[in-house]
Amino acid sequence: MCSINDGLAYSKRWKRCYNLTYFQTASNGVIHVNTTTQQRFSAWAGQTIPTVLEWVPKIYEYLYNREQPYPVTSIGISVGSNLTKNGNSYNVTLGSILIEADYLSQFDLKDPGLIIPFLVDSLREPNLTLSAPKWIINGISNYMRYYVYDAEPPTVKITSTMSYDSSPLVTASFFSWIDLTRKMSIVVALNQMVNDRVFFTDVLWIKVFGKTLDALWQEYLDSFTINL
Repeated sequence: MCSINDGLAYSKRWKRCYNLTYFQTASNGVIHVNTTTQQRFSAWAGQTIPTVLEWVPKIYEYLYNREQPYPVTSIGISVGSNLTKNGNSYNVTLGSILIEADYLSQFDLKDPGLIIPFLVDSLREPNLTLSAPKWIINGISNYMRYYVYDAEPPTVKITSTMSYDSSPLVTASFFSWIDLTRKMSIVVALNQMVNDRVFFTDVLWIKVFGKTLDALWQEYLDSFTINL
């Protein structure tokens, strides 16, 4: 089996080992990492490669309940300045992740899980996110990061002034609570709805989850000791 310590990673899709340096430079590799204009992120890019190799199949199997075929045969990750061209901190499309250097520098670059939310979104088919609220898309991505990738999810401080869309982490925590109380995987259900381009109405929430979204959120709030 490949050893990351030996500079290798195993691709389940192609069932073989790959040299990590190859992926950083090859134009026809599975993962293209471009930090040429931002060398301070080269170490982060290097540790990101094995994470991507390991978690592409895991994410796809978890959210789509199948191992293959993947919607992409390559994933490009670029870090730089003015990449998004629209003022956003990052831009993710099918097989492509563009991250502004100033935005990425705010995070712990020793954390390989940082790439997970971007990776989840990069595996979506084009235009599938258009009919879904952004907070649901971000919630699914961050649920995969904090409640699937991480062995120990972070503690989330919830107050009565918050809403389900206050932050991606709050949304992910809310989704995890629904998992536990409704004995179901809400992110798998929501991801399927995103793919089916359904409209997230109260009728839909009641049909799938038993209550309206607002009622579920209030029940979630009531489960905490609220700091008023």
